[in-house]
Amino acid sequence: MKKYITLIALLISSLNLMAQNAVELGKLKKEWTELANQNGLVIEGQLTSCKLEGVDKPFDYVFFKLSNTTDEEISFSFSAAVNYSDGTCAGCEESIENTRTFTIAPNTTIIGDCNATEGRVSVLIRNPYQNTFGIEPISVEIINLEVK
Repeated sequence: MKKYITLIALLISSLNLMAQNAVELGKLKKEWTELANQNGLVIEGQLTSCKLEGVDKPFDYVFFKLSNTTDEEISFSFSAAVNYSDGTCAGCEESIENTRTFTIAPNTTIIGDCNATEGRVSVLIRNPYQNTFGIEPISVEIINLEVK
């Protein structure tokens, strides 16, 4: 019995450690919310529904606002991870496909929105035409952030 209690306590604490930097999607609905802040780089996110041309139902995205608050150009890279209700994570694997790389001029901001043609400033949260079998996205987080 002690083994089970110890195992359950270990699982709960490891889940808390994994989710410390994750921001629940509900907190991203109304306004820009800070996801990361490092060496003069501020990354914020906002959950937005976008009506795409040629489809009836809106797609949900988290768009990023990337701000260089320094007086120097900065280069950086990161991955956006989406955590799901079944414990899986999309974008958690370190790979070229998941990595977004930018160079931003001093005191400049790049903002993603529904009109953005650049996929690097957003992450798809929900495709209304994809059957998720009850598995829902619950949070998003910035991982593997490197500011140069």
